[in-house]
Amino acid sequence: MKIYKLPTAWGTICLFNLFIGSILGVIMRYKINFPLPEITQANMLHAHSHFVFHGWASLTLMTAFISLILPEKIKRTFRYFTIFWLYLFFSWGMLISYSLQGYSHISIAFTTAVQAVFYWFAIQFIWDLRKIEAHKVVKYFAIVSIISYIVASVGEYFSASFSIFGPSTPLITRGAMYFQLHFIYNGWFSFAIITLFFQWLTTNKIKYRHENLLKVFILLTVGLIPGYALSLIGYVNDAWVYVCSYFAIITQVLALIYLLKIIWRARKYIAKSLTPFSKLLWGIALLSLIAKTGMQIGSLNPSLAIVAFSLRPLVIGYLHLIFICFVSFFLFGYMIEKEKLSFKTSSPARNGIIAFFVFSIISELLLFVQAAGNYFYFPVPHVSMIIYFITLLMSASLLLFVVGQLKRYLK
Repeated sequence: MKIYKLPTAWGTICLFNLFIGSILGVIMRYKINFPLPEITQANMLHAHSHFVFHGWASLTLMTAFISLILPEKIKRTFRYFTIFWLYLFFSWGMLISYSLQGYSHISIAFTTAVQAVFYWFAIQFIWDLRKIEAHKVVKYFAIVSIISYIVASVGEYFSASFSIFGPSTPLITRGAMYFQLHFIYNGWFSFAIITLFFQWLTTNKIKYRHENLLKVFILLTVGLIPGYALSLIGYVNDAWVYVCSYFAIITQVLALIYLLKIIWRARKYIAKSLTPFSKLLWGIALLSLIAKTGMQIGSLNPSLAIVAFSLRPLVIGYLHLIFICFVSFFLFGYMIEKEKLSFKTSSPARNGIIAFFVFSIISELLLFVQAAGNYFYFPVPHVSMIIYFITLLMSASLLLFVVGQLKRYLK
């Protein structure tokens, strides 16, 4: 039987995709501050969000599931080899088509193709889970994460339909978008990261109480669907929205407590197994998860929820808090530990990731300062321009990080 291998540099490929996505972020920030009539901001936004979701985060999580969890004999098959390259190709198709046309028949076709490839991955990976040496609760997390992606894709279909065919009310359009974001962020991303983290604990022979992890799983799972109501507070004034929202928050807080208890009890062994910079990345990722839960608690107040969703810097700051500080920082640390990304062996890589880390934190702080300025009506001089330059530096840092990875393969 012929053996097919995932590319050795799959971590670098995914990282390069994040860099490309960051360039679109720079373009959008430039257009906010300077005239750029050749570029349609909405098209850039769709291209940016779709590509970093699929070309960076989802492709990285999928490939980590394949490369770092599956046994050698299973992962070296034509199926997973094809899944990787097709998902990558269609992600780039989305990037180009959304950039040029926004929502169109071509971009929707690429989006549908990407999701079809993921459905193939979902069926194959869940089937192969039977042969993986992992605790059953870790497998449960992996399954729910994959199902969450599939559920989120329903929201994408509705958003595409409304954009192309219409008509739709602003509430329905917003509801479809938040539906997708909820199951991507709180389902696919969060459950997949927990899967990788606890599989890492197992690989490093770090013991933890499985009954506590089961409690985390049950609480997060039963609260996942009701949690969508948190996106509707302030827009839908019905009793079921408040009941579901409070229920979801209670489950999330309890799950976070049990998760922190597991990490706290294993903290010495985790610290010994991690490099100093990975500890920093994962520490910020954990703090971001706590901050995200705190912000969701605040959204239980309908008036605060309306304000939060109406302040664009706050919305962007919240999304970046999860996507960059939680998801991306965790993935950076994870791939550094698994030696899929270079850190110590290359000064460009080391300087690039450190700079990206610093500028990301500064960007987050500035976004929240800008949101506070808008809410309390106090001027923050040149804050939009400063955020543009910080975004530019973030993108340049990622380029340096990518160059540092290439040095590994050009020796």
